[in-house]
Amino acid sequence: LKKEIINFNEILLGDNMNKELLEELINDKISESDSLEYKDFYFKDGKLNNLEQKHISTLLKEICAFANYNGGKIIIGIKEDKDHNPSDFSDTGVDEILFEKWEQSLISKLSVSIIPNLYGIKLDYIIISKDKNCIIIDVPRSNLKPHAFNTGSNHEFYIRNGNTSIRMKYNDLK
Repeated sequence: LKKEIINFNEILLGDNMNKELLEELINDKISESDSLEYKDFYFKDGKLNNLEQKHISTLLKEICAFANYNGGKIIIGIKEDKDHNPSDFSDTGVDEILFEKWEQSLISKLSVSIIPNLYGIKLDYIIISKDKNCIIIDVPRSNLKPHAFNTGSNHEFYIRNGNTSIRMKYNDLK
């Protein structure tokens, strides 16, 4: 089983994310980790800015944390059960036509919210069924780290720790 999980993590960190792999994540109950995060966000009218600001900030902090650690994937459109295991797909509210504008909006938010700028982030849109889809945000490990999230009044540094993103302490920054 451990070998299968290691192989699955290698696949997960690759560029081959598809519907079948996403279904495997749910069927095999692959938990969040230091390189994997699930979000069940719905973007009204397919627009990033229609999400509550606290959720947008959470998403940007997660991206910052992955870049400051070893990189990873954020999968939007997967629900979690009470034990934080993936349980089902959901609708992101973004369709194929709106995805490009959604992507541009996220990249724009990242450029003003993360300092220094992040490079190499890849986004994919995967259709699961008529009313369910996923957005994959692939965040590479950054060579320019540490990156800070700009809250508007100060800069906060985040790093991945297991399946959570935490604020970095002085020794982490050093």
